[in-house]
Amino acid sequence: MFAALAHRSRRDILRHLRSRDFVRAGDIGDALGIGPSTLSGHLRMLRAAGLVETRRRGTEIQYRLQMTVLDEAILLLHGLRPERADAATGPHPTDPRDRPARE
Repeated sequence: MFAALAHRSRRDILRHLRSRDFVRAGDIGDALGIGPSTLSGHLRMLRAAGLVETRRRGTEIQYRLQMTVLDEAILLLHGLRPERADAATGPHPTDPRDRPARE
């Protein structure tokens, strides 16, 4: 899932779908300026990651944001956050500033 989110165009697609119901692939491409072949690859990766769902209407495939996987990822990432405020702002244990000064 994180690999699918790594590309800016795929994140743009998800933002575009965020406030819409099922959208035709061509409409997504037109709105974002992404060509059909490139868009197809991005949508395929988003679908494989479970980030979008599809439905067929005649010869068209329509896409909609699937929040289940995103919600799970948000919970996972939130669980990785330090619980203490100073742990989030303090230096990392391997930070060079933590090494003893040379004499």
